[in-house]
Amino acid sequence: MPVDESAIAQGLGEVVWPARLSPVAGKLRDLLGPGAELWLDGGHNAHGTRALARALADMERARPAPLVLIMGMMNTRSPSAVLAPFAGMAERIITLTIPGETNAHDAEFIAAEARNAGFDAVAARSIPAALKSAATTPNARVVISGSLYLAGQVLLKNGTFPD
Repeated sequence: MPVDESAIAQGLGEVVWPARLSPVAGKLRDLLGPGAELWLDGGHNAHGTRALARALADMERARPAPLVLIMGMMNTRSPSAVLAPFAGMAERIITLTIPGETNAHDAEFIAAEARNAGFDAVAARSIPAALKSAATTPNARVVISGSLYLAGQVLLKNGTFPD
């Protein structure tokens, strides 16, 4: 099936890949102050978070902003391995237990692991609580990541779950 370059270019220009460093608008974004950004990335392993860290470094060079990470992950992942790429980048890390996931790491455990790795980290009880905590950092670039399960919960809570 032959496909010409213009069709490929059009497809790449129109592709939608939810939770792959995608901006979030709507009621969850509204919990942050003016000037803040909210991004969602389903990066759920060390390879994915290394790619996310590289993209965030590019964003930082283009427009500097304090980075606040909101992280939740399944207990099959090592918090220290997932967080390592953000050393020296993240101003704060706010951790979550993924809602409804019995195999998720507890937010307090992830926060303790992050603090042991040298991050300023606190646990939050819910996605809105994490965002309200992130809002205390003016003009922040807030990135929610660590699990596709968490990404799904964010999209659902925001009312922007893909069709």
